[in-house]
Amino acid sequence: LAKSRNRFGRAALDWKLNSSWHLRNYTFLATHTLDWRNFEGYAYNPATRLVDVSSYFLIWRRDFLSGNRTDLQGNFRLFGRTVRTVSGFQYQNNDLQRGGLSDNTIRRSVDPFNPAPILDPGRSYVRDRDVVIRTASFFTEAMIDLTSRLKFLGGIRQERIALDYTLKANNSTASTVFHPPTGRVGFLFNINPTLNLYGSYTKAVEPVAQLVSLTGANQVFSLVPGRQIEFGSKATVWRNRVDFTAAYFDLEKRDILTQTIVDGRQFAQQIGRQSARGVEFNALVRPASRLTLSGDLAFTDAEFGQFNEVVAGGIVSRTGNLPPNVPRRVLQFWASQRFGQFDVSGTIRHVGQRFADTANLRPMDRYTTRDAAVNYRLKRGGMLSLRGRNLTDALYATWSASGGTALRLEAPRSFDVTWTLRY
Repeated sequence: LAKSRNRFGRAALDWKLNSSWHLRNYTFLATHTLDWRNFEGYAYNPATRLVDVSSYFLIWRRDFLSGNRTDLQGNFRLFGRTVRTVSGFQYQNNDLQRGGLSDNTIRRSVDPFNPAPILDPGRSYVRDRDVVIRTASFFTEAMIDLTSRLKFLGGIRQERIALDYTLKANNSTASTVFHPPTGRVGFLFNINPTLNLYGSYTKAVEPVAQLVSLTGANQVFSLVPGRQIEFGSKATVWRNRVDFTAAYFDLEKRDILTQTIVDGRQFAQQIGRQSARGVEFNALVRPASRLTLSGDLAFTDAEFGQFNEVVAGGIVSRTGNLPPNVPRRVLQFWASQRFGQFDVSGTIRHVGQRFADTANLRPMDRYTTRDAAVNYRLKRGGMLSLRGRNLTDALYATWSASGGTALRLEAPRSFDVTWTLRY
């Protein structure tokens, strides 16, 4: 059983100061509640020929987010060149209340061919922690026309992230403050009106665990830095009927947590590294006025640059292994044809083999899915849609967890009808 409710509200002010400058202000509020009750463990028992159900698991959330963003956008001339810029400040307060329950003593067994309903034992949620995250950030970005065909882009962001993590069991609070600077630079070069080259370098950071789970023990670690380099080209050919993109990317994360043993004791250290590089291709083709074809292809070479795990009391290196859940190849093809008021479309998606664990001993099978949809355009912009998903009823998993011992299976063949109105 899962019950979730999200609410979001925003008030916006757009003030045109003059022909070149705009002042914008956004105030936003959001709430999120979640009540999750489930048995997480299912295992077939050959002795009884029943499915043993275990791992009674509850999740409770009450979150409230509020904040404000103000930015100034405009353009000016510098040394005879046009500069477009945006600068601003944002503050937000994220109040997170979390709880739940985990009880493996509650077990049930069901007949897999004639299963009886499993009733909720009705245990109560236990509120375990309150987390408050206050984030203030300043950002500025500018793009300058260096020549008629070459543009340069640069931006920086400075944040102050204050975290208070309170355990309800003893009402103790662990607090920390991060001051991460991030930014990006890039260029765009127009070879001709239908072909360009681009490149970018981006710096980012992330905590060693999600901030809502960053306990006092993990607050001693610094943020994990990452960077991305990307080069590519975009082109429009065949009388604007074909849009094509090709890109090369190179990503790296440093100072990720890895394990060491010193004098027989296990320690976590920020000495790990993970990288990925690859190429992506995308093409959108309009061979006729009512027919659209699209294709995507990506090849990725990822590996742990330095990463250790503790296995049976000893250190085992995973350096050079493929990180879990990363496919080396992803392919997708989509086609859409219009017939009067109807649009008929189909999608084929193929994901290559991955591994469910860092040791690369538990492979996850490659899979291919096929979807189709029929849309009927109503008057005044409305739409009535019938969509079929996983039409071949393939059994596949998109994600693994718990060291590869748990897989998240996707839905079998399914159909849905959607009615969309615009007013």
